[in-house]
Amino acid sequence: MGEKQAKTKKKSRRGRPITHGGYSVITQGDKRRYLRRYLTEVREGLVTDLGPTEDELTTAQRVLIDRIVSKLGLVRSIESHVAVNGIFNGDDLAPCLQRSYLAYTNGLRRDLVALGIDKRATREVVRMTAKDFVEMVDGKARKRRNE
Repeated sequence: MGEKQAKTKKKSRRGRPITHGGYSVITQGDKRRYLRRYLTEVREGLVTDLGPTEDELTTAQRVLIDRIVSKLGLVRSIESHVAVNGIFNGDDLAPCLQRSYLAYTNGLRRDLVALGIDKRATREVVRMTAKDFVEMVDGKARKRRNE
């Protein structure tokens, strides 16, 4: 144990660390109007898929929808950061992709599964009788002929 181990110096960073701006979406709101518009449309779409109005949702569904919108805002911010700055930082993957992206996209997927978005469409198809299906198809055919 008489040998001294070589100590490596940590390189000090100068200036401000690189950020993707994802957390500012949650804490300060986003100044990017396209993102705000997109997130509003997604939220309204999720409410319509489950509701059709927000009053018909449970508290748990509302909380999940709000978390989905927040996570989606972070994911979209990371994606726009990567689109501008690239995927790699030198030889390594960009830090925001290493630490955050996969966790948020996986959490987003799990939240959507918990809401049961895909289950609702299946239930509606199963409830439809053969008579309802024929009437729907005939109604669409008549509408096309009248146009």
